[in-house]
Amino acid sequence: MTDTTKKYFPRNLSNRERAIFECGIALGTIYHAFTGIPVRMEIGEINMLEKVIENSILAQPYREFVKVKIRPPQEIRKRPFNYFVLKGKHIEATVIINYGGERVVGKMDYKKDLNYTLMYLSDEPT
Repeated sequence: MTDTTKKYFPRNLSNRERAIFECGIALGTIYHAFTGIPVRMEIGEINMLEKVIENSILAQPYREFVKVKIRPPQEIRKRPFNYFVLKGKHIEATVIINYGGERVVGKMDYKKDLNYTLMYLSDEPT
């Protein structure tokens, strides 16, 4: 794939740096575009939403692989309604970016010890 946008980036930007940049965009999109939406506590609907998120990220350039897993909150069963609001802590994601032959793996998941949904680079492919 020819990158017609390359002229807008610094000349000394390496392919690996660009892949990391693209990875950040992909993970940020998963988090910021999809959190806050109501989700029914039905496995079929949760699986469908996972696929929608994966396919939307794969539509962007240089995305080689995307896997999303939604982990519904356990405390929801104590509430009178059968839905929850999707938050970052409910999403586990893996994104593989390939830019100019440089592959990077980005992950996002909730880190209990940090009490934070962390986006990070990983050596693990999936």
